[in-house]
Amino acid sequence: MEKSRKQLQTFDANIEKTCQLLNKSRKTSKDESVLKRRSVAGDDLKKLEEGYNAAQRQWIDDMINACQDYEKQEDERSDYLKDLYFKYIELCVAVNEASAESLTRATDIIQRVDKKLDREFFIKSRGTGSFRPCERIVDL
Repeated sequence: MEKSRKQLQTFDANIEKTCQLLNKSRKTSKDESVLKRRSVAGDDLKKLEEGYNAAQRQWIDDMINACQDYEKQEDERSDYLKDLYFKYIELCVAVNEASAESLTRATDIIQRVDKKLDREFFIKSRGTGSFRPCERIVDL
């Protein structure tokens, strides 16, 4: 019986050792699975970070290109308006010069009019006669 008891104790001790090893291996596998999950999560985080950084770089490049395009369009618009205003001003100057020439000619013609000849022409063309009240002499 002693022998059996010793064998049973040895057998129990072996079972306990085996259980402890299994528990350790379970803990190790749990730790490993946690580490694997962390590693996978870390890899996913790195991939997401790389994707975010790539998207951010792309956005910045697109914004720079768009701003350069807008600046170019604004320069073209400003140049167009500038040219348009200069053409308008040149046309205004040309019209004013033509008006000034016309006014100068009209002023010259008006200055050349002789009052006496004009009055005689009016009388002859309208047939008002040759008698004028200013030529009448009144005797008192």
